[in-house]
Amino acid sequence: MESSTTEIIHHILILLLFVITIGMLSGRLAAWLKLPDVAVFIVVGMLIGQGLHLINTTSSSLMNQLILSVGSALILFDGGRNLKLSGLRKVWITLTMLSIPGVIITTGVVGLAAHFLFRIDWIYAFLAAAVIASTDPAPLYLSSSK
Repeated sequence: MESSTTEIIHHILILLLFVITIGMLSGRLAAWLKLPDVAVFIVVGMLIGQGLHLINTTSSSLMNQLILSVGSALILFDGGRNLKLSGLRKVWITLTMLSIPGVIITTGVVGLAAHFLFRIDWIYAFLAAAVIASTDPAPLYLSSSK
């Protein structure tokens, strides 16, 4: 008979294998459809999570934190691996001009929208907005370096 720890480890490994497999297939689908892979990942994540309830973990669970940590590490590694400094030197002015005002504007718009639409406190609305807005400049390099 398996112990509860063995069952938890087994569950974590199966879930990680499932998430990685779905992620790889989603990446292939995004390339085939010529769509940004991040957009496909979000849609597929929503589909297998809230849509089909294939993954049902709370946001504070160990599994959720593990998926987020591993996913973030892989995304950052892949981004750094594919980043060419020569391409960055060509577009640094455009990136600077678009990313700094873009982040400020996005933070303001999303913060206001979050406050008024969801009726949350200003501090939490702008905290969420800052987290969302900080990812704005990432696609700029990719689109301008192609």
